[in-house]
Amino acid sequence: MSDAKETGLPEVVEDARAFFDYVNAYDDENRREALDDKQFLRGDQWLATDRQLREVEQRPCLTINVLPSFIQQVVNDQRQNKTNIKTHPVENADDKLNEIAQGLIKHIEYSSNADVAYDRALGSATEVGFGYWRLITDYCDDKSFDQEIKYTSIRNAFSVYFDPNSVEPDGSDQKRCLIAVDVPRKDFEKQYPDASILGAEFISSTGNNQSQWATDQSIRVGEFYRIEETDEILYRVGNGASAFGDELKKLGMTESDLKGLTSRKSKRRKVMLYKITGAEVLESTEIKCRWIPVFPVWGTEIDINGKVYRQGIQRRIYRDWE
Repeated sequence: MSDAKETGLPEVVEDARAFFDYVNAYDDENRREALDDKQFLRGDQWLATDRQLREVEQRPCLTINVLPSFIQQVVNDQRQNKTNIKTHPVENADDKLNEIAQGLIKHIEYSSNADVAYDRALGSATEVGFGYWRLITDYCDDKSFDQEIKYTSIRNAFSVYFDPNSVEPDGSDQKRCLIAVDVPRKDFEKQYPDASILGAEFISSTGNNQSQWATDQSIRVGEFYRIEETDEILYRVGNGASAFGDELKKLGMTESDLKGLTSRKSKRRKVMLYKITGAEVLESTEIKCRWIPVFPVWGTEIDINGKVYRQGIQRRIYRDWE
């Protein structure tokens, strides 16, 4: 990664750009194959040479596209067997509290159309091998200071740049994630009147192509999630609970008090969300969560010598036809 002092860019922007380059290089083949899948699904199923030859000969190029029916079989099965989160009490947990937690989760799923997020992510994974959905927080309404958790679907899976080092199926071990969002230019200028719209090409790749992050119609904003860790000493207190040193000092404990406690080296972890352009940080927010709230849905995964190849159901079907 280049030094921020040399480029004049904020460290977060530099890190996001380096992460984008890394993901784009690692996933380039998967993205190119996935884009071919999308075009084939749309009905572009003739080889270019064959199409040109038939056009020269003024012969028709008929396409009988049966692939959507196979995709819908999988997606409709998902809709009939709806995905939802279930909680289970453990050890001496209160059953009543478990019912309350389950009710809150059901409310979040229902009020924010979680089914749409699940179905769209599954549909994308079925088509091209990967899909995503995420959780956000937003104000309950225009006159409220209260916030609530909401599901949001991601229509274009190519707009998500997921951590290649993540190996867990739910993505819980990812350290960074970048999502490209195209904001209408007028809305961007109204929300960020002092923001610079100058910058190099950024967040443009196969399936999510835009020659520049700033155009006459829109501004491309990167929503960059990053887990930040700092070294800390963790202490165990008398009641079996644990806390970091600064937390215990706020409760009145001194350095001499801390020396008498069992301790170990640990890391304080926080999830940050930065909204950035190609040149600057627009906003930064700490997400009150242990994990980055962007969740993948994978199709078929094939790991060959540490390189992961992904594909959906349709690639196996039309490759058999070829």
